Order: sequence, then C-alpha cells, then structure tokens
Amino acid sequence: MFYRIILISLMALIACNNNEWLDAKRIKSDVKPETLKDFQAILDNNQAINGRFVSTGLAAADNIIISDAAFGTLRNNEKEIYLWGLNPWSENNGASVEWNYLYGTIAYANIVIEGLDALKSGSAQKDNVLGQALFYRSFALYNLALIFCRQYDPQSARDLQGLPLRLSADVNTIYNRSDLEDTYGQIITDAKKAVELLSTHQPFITRPSKLSTYGLLSRVFMSMGRFEDAEIYATHFLEQKSDLLDFNSDKVSATTTYRFPANGVGNNEVEFYAYAGTNGLVRPTTVTKADVDSSLYRSYSDNDLRKVTFYVRTNNNIRFRGGYTGDFYNFCGIATNEILLNKAECLVRSGRVTDAMTLVNRLLAARYKTGTFFPLTATDKKQALDIVLNERRKELPFTFNSRWDDIRRLSADQDRKVEIKRFINGREFILGPASPRYAFPIPPNEIQLSGLEQNNY
Repeated sequence: MFYRIILISLMALIACNNNEWLDAKRIKSDVKPETLKDFQAILDNNQAINGRFVSTGLAAADNIIISDAAFGTLRNNEKEIYLWGLNPWSENNGASVEWNYLYGTIAYANIVIEGLDALKSGSAQKDNVLGQALFYRSFALYNLALIFCRQYDPQSARDLQGLPLRLSADVNTIYNRSDLEDTYGQIITDAKKAVELLSTHQPFITRPSKLSTYGLLSRVFMSMGRFEDAEIYATHFLEQKSDLLDFNSDKVSATTTYRFPANGVGNNEVEFYAYAGTNGLVRPTTVTKADVDSSLYRSYSDNDLRKVTFYVRTNNNIRFRGGYTGDFYNFCGIATNEILLNKAECLVRSGRVTDAMTLVNRLLAARYKTGTFFPLTATDKKQALDIVLNERRKELPFTFNSRWDDIRRLSADQDRKVEIKRFINGREFILGPASPRYAFPIPPNEIQLSGLEQNNY
C-alpha cells in the first residue's frame, strides 16, 4: 500500500531536506531522525506536506460548469469526479492521489509523534513540534473524511463508515475502517491536543500555530453542525487575529496574472499556508476546461472587487483566477475571512443577528471599491442566514473544499438543501441532498491490499 511505500522512501527524502544528515549516510536505513531539529525538518518539507492537501470536492460541487465540447476532452477520472461516478480512480491503476497524499501526510506525522515520544526530555520546543504533527494528522484526516466519507450526522455516525485511523508508523499494521463517530473523534482529539502544545504564532506561515488549530477546529465543528463549538474556536482565533486584507490596497491587483501575494506572504489574513493542486478543473488558470457557474458570477455586484480579483472573462468564458496562494494552486490553509464567516453563521444560528451582520459588513467593507459599500441589514434570522451563506459561497468559492463541505452539511437544513444538476450531451445528472455519492469510492488498490470495505451506494 502507499502508506508503506512512503515510509520506505521517507528517510531518503528527509536526508535531502537536511544536508547535515548526508555525512557518512550511505544507505536509507542509516538515515534516521533523532533530534528535535530532525523532526522539525520532516514537518518543514513544505512541498510534501503543505502542498499535499486536496480540493477534489470543488470539482464535484456547483461552482463550476463544463461544456459538452470541453467534457469530451477530459480524462476519465475528471469525467467521473464531475459526474459523481463510481470509478474515478481507473486511470491510476486503482489508486487515488487524494488518498495517497493525505495518508502520506499522516505517515510523516506518525513518525514525528513516535520519534518525539522516544525523546524523554521535555521542552517548549518539543511540545511545539509535537503540536505541529498532531495538527497535520488531524487536518489530513478531516480532508480525507470530506472526500471519502458520508456527511457527519450525530444520529447515524456510529452506523456510517469512517476512515482507517492509522496512528502508528509501523508499516506492518493493517487498519480497518473505523466508524464515522470515531473518525471525527480522532480529528478533534488530535486538534485539541495540538492547541495545548503549539506556540500561539510561528515564525513561518507554513508551520501551524495555536491560532491555526483554533481555525481548524472551527472548520471541523462547522462541518459537523456543532455551531456552539465552532463559535468558541472562531472567537479564540479572532480575539488574536482579526486582520482583513483590503482589496483596494496595492497588495491586490486585478491586472496581474495572479491577484494576491505569492505563497500567502504579505497577505495579513493568512495564518497557515497550505495548498492543493490535485484537480486541474478548479485551479486558478485560464487553461482549465471548467467555467465558473454563471449564477455565482452574477451574484457579485459591479462594485464588489471579488468579481475582478477572483475571476477573469475570456470571450464568453468565466474562469477562476485569484486565490490566496497567489499562483496556480488552490488555497487550503487557514485565514481570517473564513473564520469570520464561521463566527457570523454561528451568531445567526444562535439568534444574534445584529452581531452577525456587523461581522459580515466588516468583511464586505474590505471587498468593495472604496466609498461604494452600504452595510447590509437583516430583519430576521432567516434573512441573515441567507446573507451569510451567500457570502460564504462568494468569499470562498475555490478555497479548500469549502463549497463541497457547505453543500454536504446543509443537507440537514430543510430550507437550504442543495441539488446539483449537470447537463452533458443532452443528459441530466443530479446529485440530490444526502446522496451516498457525496462520498467518493475508496480506491480499489486499497481494498485489494488492505481489505477495506467499499462505501455503500
């Protein structure tokens, strides 16, 4: 299985990341992390960890549309993902890059966690490195759950299939799928432990901090529908970081190829930088074969700078162009804009409409042309929630799997269930609320090698 492969090759990769280890290291088995510096070096391999998150759910969500002509040029796995098919991994010999990348991150994290446990002495630096590893394991499991598991529901989570919870670096251990309750329990447990250990801030935005983990917990609890908990962690985050990027500033440009600071550096909203590049249908490039859904594009007013910074029009095509990576990947990290919207939604759901609208208006004032924004008002909870959810879609259209996550969780809301429709070559394809196809199939090679159960369809 991939988990074993990545562990076999890990030591060589680490060695390339830390030149001091190369002295007298002739074979892979000689290269072994032993010090705090070594373990931090594993987690600082940004390309192998920060760049291995996935946003495949966005390609299955309702923010893109593909023409018949473009659809005919797609690879089979792209077609299957776009139409929620049951064979999306056929071109990879039954393997999924999404699965492999994220369990690879978990493998790195487990090596660090077990290695640090062997270091008997304690220190704040050791705690900080351990907290980072726990954060990555939690985040990777959450990312996997959004792609390969059904939507969390407290009433049925014990009966739904979760993930293999690989908590050991031992490559010989075979893990069966846990139930969904235990999967989310592990995600939360790791993140809460990380909060206790991590530094409040880190010297680099590629390292997760205590604030990053507050943001992650807020995101996870939003996904689970636990809005009181999501508000608590959003508040912890915003009490220490409430910066917003003014889209009128010179840090943002609608005339450059990529509209925001490269790699998140200089973007005062970004607390943790991570990205995904696994699905070309949702990357911010003009050569992608997917157009932005026209109803989403029309929802922006002409004075809303997101309309020209997030998108570009080429003839009749509307393409996503501006993301917080500042390049051709999708942003998957933790930033103020998302956490602010998390809190706003939680406030609405608890009946504090005025406070929620204050937060939304603060965000929008930084998004509109100077002098053109007039604060939005809501007369009741329903209207306020409509506004907040609309702004979530407009603010985070191609961030992480945010839209996919929102559609999944809104399936529990009778008034806001989403039905996604595709029209290809005269045929209509529909993904209804709470469909089992909101969980992508477990990769066939994992079933063959590990005996995992396939999702029920």
